[in-house]
This record gives sequence, structure tokens and C-alpha cells, in this order.
Amino acid sequence: MRAHCFETVAKTLLFILSLAAVSYCQDSKSTQTYPERLIVLPSSSHVWYTSFNGETQLMYKLDVDYPAESALQIISMRLQREGWKPLNWDFMNPSIPSSHLSGWEQFGDDTTKPQTTVHQWLGQWENKRREIVSYAREYRYPAAGTSDLHTLRVLALFIPASVAAKMQREIHAAESKK
Repeated sequence: MRAHCFETVAKTLLFILSLAAVSYCQDSKSTQTYPERLIVLPSSSHVWYTSFNGETQLMYKLDVDYPAESALQIISMRLQREGWKPLNWDFMNPSIPSSHLSGWEQFGDDTTKPQTTVHQWLGQWENKRREIVSYAREYRYPAAGTSDLHTLRVLALFIPASVAAKMQREIHAAESKK
């Protein structure tokens, strides 16, 4: 069951990253501003952001050794200072604990060629307006190669309250059809 949950989360992240890649190719806005709740950590590189279907996405790389606790502390403290509360359960998959509870996960990604090993942390926060901000942190390297636990990739996603509410309605409708 737990392996299935992690597979679901992994596929969700891969879908989000795919959308981000497509959006980047179509509508990169790396020189413009983005919502301040999407936090770029000091010394980040390859920073870009885009808007897609009402959501704002930010992606960057950072040279920091696994498990990058200092990076999470900076993000978490800033969000909490601004009134954001961590969600213990995944926003898109409410039966799956978020990384706020479960910590880092490791899995093989068979959707990549060659197969990659992924160390991943996924967590969301919600504010009083019911907006959602999601952060995915990952280290990824070829499964048959040398492990790279130094290059952290961060994907941050801001979901406005109206979009979050619509997503929740769709999730509940899909669950009720099961």
C-alpha cells in the first residue's frame, strides 16, 4: 500500500514537472517577478517561473548536500511567518501523508531513460484564504551511475484559492465515483 502511495505521489510530481517543462518552453518569464510566497533560496541557479492554468510555477537548482534541511527551514520559517500552515496530508492525494510527516522518500523512476533514482520531499502549505503553495525538492541521478546528492532541484507551485477549490471538488467527485 505504502509503495503504491509513493508511486502515486511520484507520478503526480512527474506530471507537474512535465507541465512545468512544457510551460517553460512556451512561456518562460525568468526575468519578471513572481509571487513572494514562491521562495528562491540564496545561491540558486537556473531560476525560472511561469504561469499555467491559473497556477504559478517556479523552478531552480541549488548546490546543497542531501537532505538540505537548511533549505527547508528557510522556506518553512518564511511561509509560517506569513501565516501559512503546513498540510500533513497531500493536497492532491489526501490519503497520502505529506513529507511534513513522512520525510524524504526514495524510489526508482522507470519513466526516464535511463532509469533514475529519485530522493524526493513533497509538502504543501495553506493560508487563511485557502490558497495552496507546494514545494517539491528532489535529487535525481541515473540508477546505474554515481549518486548525486548535491544538486537539489526545487519546484514551487502557487495555487490560488479558486483553483484549489475547483481541484478539491474534482478530487471529491472522482472519489465518489469509485
